[in-house]
Amino acid sequence: MEEKAKHPWRIDTNSRYRDVVKMFINFSIATISIPILLFKNILNLDPNVALINLFDFRIFIAWGFLFLAICAGVIFYYTSAQWIRLAWELPSRFMFWKNMNDRQIENILDWTFWLSILFFFLGFVLIVWFIVTFV
Repeated sequence: MEEKAKHPWRIDTNSRYRDVVKMFINFSIATISIPILLFKNILNLDPNVALINLFDFRIFIAWGFLFLAICAGVIFYYTSAQWIRLAWELPSRFMFWKNMNDRQIENILDWTFWLSILFFFLGFVLIVWFIVTFV
């Protein structure tokens, strides 16, 4: 006898949200490398000059935001696994806390989803701002 999820819509929507978060994780990882590739390969600057001397605070803050976007995405992925457990009406917990209900897990999913997008855009804007003003 085959068991079915108690809330199958959660599984469907969860996979769509995970695809969006995966896209922003990949964009964040790619965006981290843009300043390095730009300076090393495209602008053909003196190879003896350390890149750290060319970068300013915007690049380092951008990398921080992009790292936070990746972290928020990873937390989203972990929490989405808990969301699937709730779809099967299995007990769910977040990290080391006791069992969590649907609303608590959904709040974490909402926050990490939007934070990953926000942090990506903040990091991307800072890098573009640096590139536009440098070149």
